[in-house]
Amino acid sequence: MSAFVQSAAAPAVRIRPYSSADAAATREVFSRAVRITAGSRYTPEQRTAWAAGGGSVHRWNADRTAHHTLVAVAADSGADDESQKGLMAVADPGVASPTPVEHVVGYVDFRDSGYVDHLFVDPDHGRQGIATRLLAAAIASARDHGAAELTSHVSLVAIPVFERQGFTVVHYEQVMLRGQHFDRALMRLDLKG
Repeated sequence: MSAFVQSAAAPAVRIRPYSSADAAATREVFSRAVRITAGSRYTPEQRTAWAAGGGSVHRWNADRTAHHTLVAVAADSGADDESQKGLMAVADPGVASPTPVEHVVGYVDFRDSGYVDHLFVDPDHGRQGIATRLLAAAIASARDHGAAELTSHVSLVAIPVFERQGFTVVHYEQVMLRGQHFDRALMRLDLKG
């Protein structure tokens, strides 16, 4: 499954299936999102405990490939400043222009059981609708796989994203992870209706 989406404020983002080549990049997205984005609702100690769950790249890859994982990638032309963009624009027409390089800006995964385990977006690409697009793609994919419902234990930061896609809070809870208490919500989406 692949979808192209672009908004006026955000670069073009393509959603595609995860591959093993995405392991390090998705692990970095997870780490940065937990350490930076989650700072709006969780303490530094909580974020350190949470980020420690990434494990080795080998284990990370095994976890992502064991589930239905989708990644959001954005094109990066390699031209970071205006002077480089200008040089590229006047390149010799007979010479091939630089090929854009894609980089992972977010990912989502869900299990066959319908449990959404991860939804993370790199903080440099936050507030551009990428999490919403990833979750929408996961919902569509789960329907295609015959899931009757989706559930997830959702961080306080991500609750609004899930609500915008129709998830409702079943209950709020507090859990212990590596010596830290975390508030979160169990959320559910009925896919039968």
